[in-house]
Amino acid sequence: MLVGAEFLKDLFWFSSRAKVEWNNMTEDQQYNVKRALTEMRWFVGLMLASVALGAPSDHKREFWRRFLQYEIQRVLLDEETSIPGPQMLGSFLKIAQSPIAATNTLQGWLYLITGLGDLGETLKSGPYKGWNKYLRNVGKFVLPFWKNIDQFKEFAENDALFKVFEVTPSQY
Repeated sequence: MLVGAEFLKDLFWFSSRAKVEWNNMTEDQQYNVKRALTEMRWFVGLMLASVALGAPSDHKREFWRRFLQYEIQRVLLDEETSIPGPQMLGSFLKIAQSPIAATNTLQGWLYLITGLGDLGETLKSGPYKGWNKYLRNVGKFVLPFWKNIDQFKEFAENDALFKVFEVTPSQY
């Protein structure tokens, strides 16, 4: 909470100082001040929205609320990587360690060949019980949006999707 109060104090100070110095700034400096203030206000607004929505685990079976919570947390994570401070490195590492879309796409297409050994296997459990393992994996890893649709089916209940936003001991 102390960090939040410090951030708000700095935002107020920066905004006040910018108003005093506005006429002494070049056009580029004025633009940069406007951009910085917009980014900081956007960040504060997202933080407040995140707090107002509460923890995802407290709102099981509320698909749209959880979806909004996820999207806000994802944008906050992206924003934190560009705001200097102790959270910057941790947020950057979270994004860097999460699966990279291009790598996943390449691995998915390679599965068309490397996964041929799964052609004769049938899934014995889970939502795709009875399906051919190779065909299910081709759908999941090669076809666009298959994985997203599967995640949407479980979004109202599955807290695992929010684990990427958790703070680990190595982070601030």
